[in-house]
Amino acid sequence: MKSRLLVIGSILLIFVMVSNERSYGGAMSDINWIRTYDEGLKKASETDKYLFVLITAPSWCHFCKIFEKKVLENREVQDILNSNYIPLLVLDRSNGVRNPDLERFVFPGFPSVFIYNKSGNKVKNISTPNVDKMIGVLKEYASGKKKENEESTTNKRIGNAKVIHNGKGLTTTDEEALDSFMNEWVKK
Repeated sequence: MKSRLLVIGSILLIFVMVSNERSYGGAMSDINWIRTYDEGLKKASETDKYLFVLITAPSWCHFCKIFEKKVLENREVQDILNSNYIPLLVLDRSNGVRNPDLERFVFPGFPSVFIYNKSGNKVKNISTPNVDKMIGVLKEYASGKKKENEESTTNKRIGNAKVIHNGKGLTTTDEEALDSFMNEWVKK
């Protein structure tokens, strides 16, 4: 009896892990997600577009589900992303293990949303559950107005966090990302 329950439990666990890796489904499937950083960076470089990076854990993260419902299911957000960005979806798990692309980012928690340029430089942290704020920032960067300022960030490459920080603590950009995350998600 115990072995039968163990087998059933294992099957359910595998099902949950695999369903997390497939697709969000519903309106989320209307976004043309890229699933690996390398592929996203290549497409951004080829098309001269920014990467819209969503780091998420939809199978267990309450705030990720809120972000999906309030922001990413919005038709205007979807249209802006598909027309003007390379949308990169970085799930917490890949093939049943921690997604190796997570190591390329410094992020305060799930969900985290950033804009990166075609060179892999972080341009903006836009982690907000407010759809109007998201649309405003997406339009601003999609228009190209911000291109001249994108090199001002202190976090120049995505790379491994140990390489980025070299043991010196958070950069100004990372502190801003953490503050934004705390203000938008935790303190509310």
